[in-house]
Amino acid sequence: MLLITFLILGKIFFGNLSIPISLGFKHSFSIFNPGFAFILAAVATTLIWKKFDRDIMYSAKKAIKDSFEPFLVIVAMSTVVQIMTNSGQNYSGIPAAITFVAKIFETSLLPFFAPFIGAFGSFITGSATISNIMFGNFFNSASLSLGINTAIILALGVVGGAAGNMVALADMLTGEAVVGVKNQEPRIIKEVFIPCFIYLFLAAVLGLIFIYFN
Repeated sequence: MLLITFLILGKIFFGNLSIPISLGFKHSFSIFNPGFAFILAAVATTLIWKKFDRDIMYSAKKAIKDSFEPFLVIVAMSTVVQIMTNSGQNYSGIPAAITFVAKIFETSLLPFFAPFIGAFGSFITGSATISNIMFGNFFNSASLSLGINTAIILALGVVGGAAGNMVALADMLTGEAVVGVKNQEPRIIKEVFIPCFIYLFLAAVLGLIFIYFN
């Protein structure tokens, strides 16, 4: 209950607040972060139970230790995503890496490819939201240039992004840290790849039907 309360209040009062950062590049650091709500709820719970000294220190040490390796991987992946997304901001006029990759899929088969593109974004970022940010503009501009329904293409990208979380490396590492196992990524991908592919294939076929046969 505390966690849900902190999440709701944080989103209402701090969701639109951000701190601008300028260090050779421009970025806005959002004040609201769901992780803060988890920490506040944990601290409040331990204070209510009056077990602060014993439980909170043990939990904090274990959390930091178990999350260190996933943290490094997620930082590296997020860095690559930022480079791919912002690489178009150069003096040579060369398009961003994301734009270059996306142009390959700007065909009449875009409704079929859209879920797979969204899944690819989640795979490399660990987040359907970031996948949508990466490819949302591409889906919009490509669908407009092709003269097909933009809303359906964007929806297919979101569906693909959600499915891609099954094989997202960042999510696997986080899950492994929670249950206390390591280096099981190949096994996890092997187990979930076929369900993920079937999910994406069905979405892709439905996308073609909605665009061209509806």
